Amino acid sequence: MEIRLCPRCTRGHIPPATRCRDCDVALEVHDENQLIGSQLGNYTLERVLGSGGMGVVFAARHDNLQRDAAIKVLQPELDARPGSSGSEFAQRFLREARLLATLEHPNIVGIYDFAVSPWGFPYLVMPRLRGETLRSLLGRHPQGLPLGWVAAIAGDLAAGLAHAHRHGVVHRDLKPENVFLALEAGSLRAKLLDFGIAHAGPDDDLLRTGTGAVMGTPLYQAPEQLRGEGVSAATDQYSYALLLAELLRGVPVRQGRSLTDILLRDSLAPLPADALPEGIAPPLRAALARATEPQPAQRFASIGELLAALPLPAAEREPFAQLIDDGSSTLPLTVVVSPPADRQGLSASLPTTPPPQRTALPAAAVEPRGTKQPARRGKNWIALLALCVLAGAAALWRYHASTANVATSTSAWLRESDSLPLPPGLLAPLAETQSGLLLRSAGGWSLFDPASATAGASAALGVSERLLGADDEDRLWLAHDGAIETLATDDNRRTTRISGAELLLDDAQTRWSLAASGRWLARLDADGRLRVLAVGAEKIDEWVSSSGSAGDSSGFAVGDRYAVLVRQSGPVEVFDLEQRRLAWQADFGAFRVRAIALDETLDRLAVAGDGERLGIWQLHDGKSVAAPRPGRELRALLWLRDGARLLAADSANLSLWQWRDGQAQQVLQLAGGADWLYRGKRQIYAGSERRLRRFDFGPAAARRVGAGLGDTWAIAADAQGVYAGGSNNGDLVKLEPLAAAPLRRKVHNEGITDLQLYQGRLISSSDDNTVAVWRLPSLELEWRTKGHDFLVNQLATGASLWSASSDGSLRRWRWPELELAEILDLRPRIAADLELHALRVFGQDEEILAGSWNHRLIRLKRDGGHWQLHTAPFEARTGYRLVELTALRAVLAVGLNPGRLAIIDRDSDRIVQLPRDTRAWHAAAADADGRSIWLGGDAAIARLQLERGADGGFSATMTLRESSDYGQIGALTLTPATAGAAAQLAFGNERGELLFVDTADVDKAPASIGRSAPAGAFENLEKPTK
Repeated sequence: MEIRLCPRCTRGHIPPATRCRDCDVALEVHDENQLIGSQLGNYTLERVLGSGGMGVVFAARHDNLQRDAAIKVLQPELDARPGSSGSEFAQRFLREARLLATLEHPNIVGIYDFAVSPWGFPYLVMPRLRGETLRSLLGRHPQGLPLGWVAAIAGDLAAGLAHAHRHGVVHRDLKPENVFLALEAGSLRAKLLDFGIAHAGPDDDLLRTGTGAVMGTPLYQAPEQLRGEGVSAATDQYSYALLLAELLRGVPVRQGRSLTDILLRDSLAPLPADALPEGIAPPLRAALARATEPQPAQRFASIGELLAALPLPAAEREPFAQLIDDGSSTLPLTVVVSPPADRQGLSASLPTTPPPQRTALPAAAVEPRGTKQPARRGKNWIALLALCVLAGAAALWRYHASTANVATSTSAWLRESDSLPLPPGLLAPLAETQSGLLLRSAGGWSLFDPASATAGASAALGVSERLLGADDEDRLWLAHDGAIETLATDDNRRTTRISGAELLLDDAQTRWSLAASGRWLARLDADGRLRVLAVGAEKIDEWVSSSGSAGDSSGFAVGDRYAVLVRQSGPVEVFDLEQRRLAWQADFGAFRVRAIALDETLDRLAVAGDGERLGIWQLHDGKSVAAPRPGRELRALLWLRDGARLLAADSANLSLWQWRDGQAQQVLQLAGGADWLYRGKRQIYAGSERRLRRFDFGPAAARRVGAGLGDTWAIAADAQGVYAGGSNNGDLVKLEPLAAAPLRRKVHNEGITDLQLYQGRLISSSDDNTVAVWRLPSLELEWRTKGHDFLVNQLATGASLWSASSDGSLRRWRWPELELAEILDLRPRIAADLELHALRVFGQDEEILAGSWNHRLIRLKRDGGHWQLHTAPFEARTGYRLVELTALRAVLAVGLNPGRLAIIDRDSDRIVQLPRDTRAWHAAAADADGRSIWLGGDAAIARLQLERGADGGFSATMTLRESSDYGQIGALTLTPATAGAAAQLAFGNERGELLFVDTADVDKAPASIGRSAPAGAFENLEKPTK
């Protein structure tokens, strides 16, 4: 907790104040211990009992009554000023006080008082009880509690919940941490805590549903709550049943399960029988199963009816009470979620008293002119925690830092991070999803979460089903009875792609391989014949095929441009899918294939076979590349694109080779073999029958700044510094060269989506639907206004300032006062659900390009007083970035879902597709040469260099730098070169960090990624738009 005091008058100030408003001297920053001995009303603060994301709990005593109390204090930076970053917290804090005041009951922790301190922060005065939380008790009883104890707790909690429900209040966050076991007169009483996220309404509104942000703890939430749907008394009943099951078994019912698995399984079925220990009476099992029915209407009518259906013995209170820890335990502090595992390590690198930070202007100075302040949307709870934990971290780093502030890089390019037990029966990965690795298994697939080292949801194939593979959208492809279905791994939704195709009919000996793009499907039959099938929108065609020889084929693979067949009789055959022909053939001797690694970006093919055979070729012409001698029979191969490295696994070791002057050199060998290798989003995985090892890779960034931005969404740079914003609370950060601390501003209530430098000012847009203009170099707010009716996604400047929004409109603003000049509502012309994202404006506002979330690129051309509207299909669902290539009169469109790159040719109005890459690039910035683009994605930075050919097409080369240290790059820019320093790449990631890399470290050894292919053209929507 941060307390800011004036050293002269000792008056307290609320962050972001940095100087005393009365004395005009710099404030001193203290922690919560500074308040010990101070007065809050009639109470003296005696000591700190606990702290968390929302504030601190103090032990206190009433001066006159000599009554002990617990005082819960809200963090000063989470105060209740209108428009402040913490108004949502403060409203929850006040709501909790009001609810507790109305819910007087022996099984609900009450309230003595609520007030605002002399330092400006609100606080709650509550009873200081002797006892401990239910979580603490369960920690000492991992095998579960006796039924008599369970009966005592169950009865008390049911009474408290029933009282709350009668008053129209749903708790919404029932869990062991929010149950206090209080010792009162030698007996035990369970009490409900933490009504800070409770849902309150009139009695007749209690069962009325309403949607909103998911709040609470997923381990105990009902399915409707996990989906963000309405809550009711039945929601608390579900959590109550899970809590009782935990009391009986000792550990949470959902422990070790991912959120995806919980949603998929518990939305379909109630509590399974094996969730309870053996010996539990069938009526008790049946009652808990009914209370956990997925549909609220199928549960008990009330919590009291559920309690009556539980065949529990008489409650044991006095013997139970003797085992409760009655030391100094007291009510725990309400927090958003539990602190992250790495908080201690992060805090260890921070000073104990960070200096005051320059932050936002007063809220009264930033109200939109002539508009109502837009309502704030519910925040993601993980992002809220990140803000609390990382508060003040940005003050510790410098933009051009000394070597003492630079993260130390390790000498090894590959570094093992951990080794995990792998459940039996899991094979090589198919994809990496947000919930973990999706791996093949015998007869199906299974989800494995490396974070918890547990297997999640699994599925078995049907009798006639074949698992073909996974594409770059993390969808599984399944074939059965001449049909292809895709299965989305995020929501388990199946979609039929192809039906009635004889080419899909096979037998048990047929092997399949799917290109990551989903364009090509290869099958290898028992007769040794390889057939590559082109997958269209509604049909599938045989594209190329090889000759057959039964028993001769050993291995095969398919990419986006090439297919490979390796025969036991010796030949390696490579097929050019664009030319529909055999491209080349090389003799490699008789052997059995152990591994094939095909990387079209690197233009490399590696094949490992029996013994110590390893062959490497250039893909485009079959020219042999010097191959290392592995020393053992290899089991797995993986190309790494940073410097054309090859990682190989044998039974005993992992070996990393790199090519220098045309020769392979082993640069690293790690003990421990593997059966498969997989390049994840930000780590490399090596797996064997019962073990999974994870590796970080690549060099550390030259500089790293902990800016506390959450997911970094926007970044810009000029000679004065780097400006950045992200998902956390709308904070705007400026990192000045050689500054001892960053400058932090606060005006937006939600994440900052875009930043643009224009005519000596900085412009910011936000998910709070507003646009703001900042004076430079002081970064003082000049104007702010409501921008759109929904999210403002990107900004662009031509002769005017323009904005694009998820409300489907483009808006033009008079500069710099931000008065609305023009609205282009495109939904009536294109689609009712149109959402706009990427934006680019040309010249004197005569042409506009926009990307959407609807698989469409949009172009508008001014024609007198009207706009001519054109659209074109885009393979990616989201047109996320548009970057101008001035020297080529072209624009690069960067798409997501799936990741795609396309070039919009402004001379011909054609759209051409660049060769597909398996990555999704989230960040892009133009190079000063007008023909290159810098890209940022998962653990990678790339420079894409483009050239226009005589035929009007484009060729592309790419240089790449990979590092786990980079994280998921969300925004990227180039810092200006100066007389003393070259330009740097500045980028932000999902950890809220800003990182800096020298461009010279990336711009090495470019590799051709091929030529563009026609993808479409803009279609003129005839009626002009006003």
